Amino acid sequence: MNKLSGKTAIVVGASSGMGRAIAVGFAQEGADIIGLARRVDALEDMASEVRSYGRQAHVRHFDVFDRDAYPDLMRWLDESQLDFDIVVHMVGGGIFALATTDERLQRLFKDHGGKPPFWTITDDDVDRVLTLGVKSAMSTCRYLAPRLMAKGRGSLIVIGSGAGKAGEPQRYADYAAEKGAVMCYVPAIAHELKPYGVAANCLLPGMTYTPRNPSPAAAKPEDCVPAAVFLAQQDANGVTGQWFDARAYQVSQVS
Repeated sequence: MNKLSGKTAIVVGASSGMGRAIAVGFAQEGADIIGLARRVDALEDMASEVRSYGRQAHVRHFDVFDRDAYPDLMRWLDESQLDFDIVVHMVGGGIFALATTDERLQRLFKDHGGKPPFWTITDDDVDRVLTLGVKSAMSTCRYLAPRLMAKGRGSLIVIGSGAGKAGEPQRYADYAAEKGAVMCYVPAIAHELKPYGVAANCLLPGMTYTPRNPSPAAAKPEDCVPAAVFLAQQDANGVTGQWFDARAYQVSQVS
């Protein structure tokens, strides 16, 4: 416990699933939390749990599809006098995630047995996938990393996936493209951030339970927390520029 005492983490996508699990897990380790997501009601519920551990929690509605989302976020952080030491980006998911609120995509999944062929994806779908999972990750790093650089330390954690590894056949081509882009980007910026003391890593959680992926073989969202806590403790003198396997780390801690 208290591995993150005295630190503040900003979690983009903190309202549910692994994002919420990481926010709460960090609070259990002593960190204060700044939670961002579209669902403010779910954020408030997460914040209540964080506060139950005696930690501070600040939440804000945040939608990566809003043109001014990141400039507005920076202004809000300054106006609220909020500082942070750790950045976690959990947003993404390709058309699988977009289908949660898109009836057309839901029909597409249904019509193709849960696996829409890549050629059925529209130009608009592609733009939204790239905004959701690639541009948002790049923007999180571009806008927030300079605050860590100014402090000379800190950790950036971006959600990756085995789907992004080159040469591995995947169920959804758009998701593989999304994660492949992110997993190339993060090690590249890690090299640039190293002189400033900041670590940057991709967290690979493995197949994880969601309401749309209820497989009994899936990990629980909480299973990625120990690896996320480990990465949150890193700076440029430690682990950086890596694809970090959460399941392998979890096994190593009990073996």
